[in-house]
Amino acid sequence: MNPEKLKQRFTPILKNNALFGSLLTNADVNKLLDDIIDELVKAVLHRDPPPEFGIDWGIAADLSNEKLAEMGAREQKERDVAANYEAAMGYNPLPWWNDKALARLLRFLLDKTPEEIKTFAAWSKRDYSTFDPSKARQYPDRVIEFWPLAFARRETAPSVYDQLLEKINNGNSA
Repeated sequence: MNPEKLKQRFTPILKNNALFGSLLTNADVNKLLDDIIDELVKAVLHRDPPPEFGIDWGIAADLSNEKLAEMGAREQKERDVAANYEAAMGYNPLPWWNDKALARLLRFLLDKTPEEIKTFAAWSKRDYSTFDPSKARQYPDRVIEFWPLAFARRETAPSVYDQLLEKINNGNSA
């Protein structure tokens, strides 16, 4: 965002406005524009752009090259994670950025490794699964809910035989 471009753009608007044009002097217009521009710079340039805005927005907002590089890296990571999930689950490309539930799932998946995504996909594809990939596509929010189940440790109680053997061994050693 270039302050001088903003000033050039809004000066004629303020001067030609019927309400302000007759009330404001050139010094008043310049002071008002400086204040507005300072607030815009504070509000826009000193914070990261919202994640749903793309790199095009960053270019239009005249962000620094470092911020544009960060935005580009974030977008690339999103595309990679989306592709990993789609491949693991056996999907064609999904409308990640057009569906709020899928966008929420993508944000959830951003900190997951490709191995974790493959583990979840294998868990959902197991025999007699009630949460198969077609259900995961229908209900993306459920993926977030069911994610821990794919990584739960399967501990089984000792069998009756093992318990009996332990009692025998404990009884003999006493």
